[in-house]
Amino acid sequence: MNRGKRSRFPAAAVIAACCILVLGPTTAFAAWKLLSPAQVAEEHMDTKLAEAFQGKDAILVDETQEYDGYRITLMGAVAGKNLSKYLITENDGTVRDDRFYGVVAIARTDGTPMPDTSSDEYGKDPFFVSPYIKGLDPGRYSIATMDGGYSEFIQDGIQYRLIDMDNIEIFADKGIYIGVNSGAFYDSNAYLIDEKTGEMKRNESYDGVNALFVLPMDVSKADPAA
Repeated sequence: MNRGKRSRFPAAAVIAACCILVLGPTTAFAAWKLLSPAQVAEEHMDTKLAEAFQGKDAILVDETQEYDGYRITLMGAVAGKNLSKYLITENDGTVRDDRFYGVVAIARTDGTPMPDTSSDEYGKDPFFVSPYIKGLDPGRYSIATMDGGYSEFIQDGIQYRLIDMDNIEIFADKGIYIGVNSGAFYDSNAYLIDEKTGEMKRNESYDGVNALFVLPMDVSKADPAA
């Protein structure tokens, strides 16, 4: 197995969104064997994060949605300080230690293996995976604008993506989504937003993958003042 690839998003990657409300998605649950979030962290040689995914604060979801020939599974998430042995250090020496981590699995519904990260086909059908905050513009508040990045690898034909970004637990009382859309960046056509409530929904007429999950975060960890 190829260990995978690591990517970070430029700070200037901001895309505006303007949307309306539609009905929500139908969902199913994973019926095939996947690695656990802890195992995904271990494959990235991050035993410290693997322990966090097995801790009491981890959110294990294992929810699957299928769109446009792909099976997308939100496996789980965890957030907090010093959870990983790989932390970002700014040019001034500041360590960004308060982070959010999530794991998503992507597979083809017909069983065809996803291209390995060493393959020439890798990256030709990209996906943008990001948390979103209810009531805040997803084009301005996402993994691309909150010092985020991801690592991914392929095992048994399934693509596993480990995302990380600034901790969004402070917004837990608003509501947190995890979206997976076709393309390398957030696509405002993939989702519809109620301007009054901030509720985010899939655009049922979107041509591509636009999975959207609700992440059940602990609202007691919210910090409105922050």
